[in-house]
Amino acid sequence: MKHIENMNKPRRVAVSWPLVGCLMLGAGAVPAQDPSELPGTLVFAATVDGNWDLFSWQGDRRPQLARLTETPYDEKSPALSNDRKLLAFATSAGELAVLDLERGTSRVLDLGDYPGHWDFPSFSADSRALVCTYFEGDARDRARLVILDLETENVRFPLAQPGPQVSPAWSPDGGAIVYAYGHCSDACGAIIQEPWLVSLATGKARQLLMTGAHTGGFAWDAAGERIGFVSDQSGGFDIWLLRREADELTRVTDHPGFDGSPTFSPGGGQLAFISNRSGTSKIWIRDEDSGSVELFDPLGSEGNAAYKDVDWK
Repeated sequence: MKHIENMNKPRRVAVSWPLVGCLMLGAGAVPAQDPSELPGTLVFAATVDGNWDLFSWQGDRRPQLARLTETPYDEKSPALSNDRKLLAFATSAGELAVLDLERGTSRVLDLGDYPGHWDFPSFSADSRALVCTYFEGDARDRARLVILDLETENVRFPLAQPGPQVSPAWSPDGGAIVYAYGHCSDACGAIIQEPWLVSLATGKARQLLMTGAHTGGFAWDAAGERIGFVSDQSGGFDIWLLRREADELTRVTDHPGFDGSPTFSPGGGQLAFISNRSGTSKIWIRDEDSGSVELFDPLGSEGNAAYKDVDWK
């Protein structure tokens, strides 16, 4: 394991730790609702001073905004463990890092045997492993799912399936991984990625839907009953929900702007996502009972910050 504090490679990201600082919700911020009523923890990437850094919003009636990174790199694809103790993310240098939010330690994973780019981390149910996408030699058509043991940093490839495999999300019960499989790109004049599911018990994968569209950005609800994802199957990129057992597909958003990065609240009653419907990419929160959608802009006082890649546990 190579810790960030002992970095000796130019590509290794320098993450400031402990937390860069806790911020107050300023007058310019526009919460989706009373922020103290938002449960759990939201993590997201945002641009405040020229590049993408990571932030967290802790609700549970004690609202607190914290800046987690402040580096010359761009950080992306933050993923919380189910117990909210660990945060994994990717960097613009193609590396993976893990922050221990409880102990105040951090490290960049030593994956030098696999030169290329890493992205889309997602934790196992027990927080001992990550599933990620490994872009061999930076080539998109050579993207493969990898399961990475966080203690040993050993890797294994759970699929024999050829072709690009991206945007994995580990199910809450630990038994399956949903991901996007690339069927076609330049030859079709468009990127076609369909949702697939692999059982870790059997190693068998099956296609969940046939959309003929660009699909990705998967997220499970806490019960493992629904999968949220983004797709352009109706023209623009919108959020869709698939009820796993009933094969019931529901379109959640219908807006001419871009909607993506869906993630469920811990209790499943709300859905956060990224949208540029206001002109800049922001976090929006949808109430599942009423269907109402409202803006949540915790960095509003910092200027016209843009957001991406939100996760909620």
